[in-house]
Amino acid sequence: MSYTKRLKPSHREKKRYIVYEIKGEEFKDMNNRIIAKHLKEELFTLLGVWDSARAGIIEITQRGNRGIIRTTTKQLEKVIATLGLIRRLNEKRVRIDTIYISGTLKKAKEMLKEV
Repeated sequence: MSYTKRLKPSHREKKRYIVYEIKGEEFKDMNNRIIAKHLKEELFTLLGVWDSARAGIIEITQRGNRGIIRTTTKQLEKVIATLGLIRRLNEKRVRIDTIYISGTLKKAKEMLKEV
């Protein structure tokens, strides 16, 4: 019976949580899951396959016009820059602003609630 050892916390990649806000009138009728899906597709398109894998974008949480993206510390700047480049989601004009960067999910969720 073989098993894999767990990584020590010092060997794991550090995570960062980016709280972002979507501005634009046209997107408000869209479902949160659809917004998160299209945002993930746009990030993968703009970052490319290699940088998307290195950024570790697994989870995008969307509530209203704000959301949270989890990424690694090494790719944080690329993800923030890519968010600024996105101009359309589901063929609707939007602008995405980064509001807050956190090392813990708890603080990021607190910023998410302050709408």
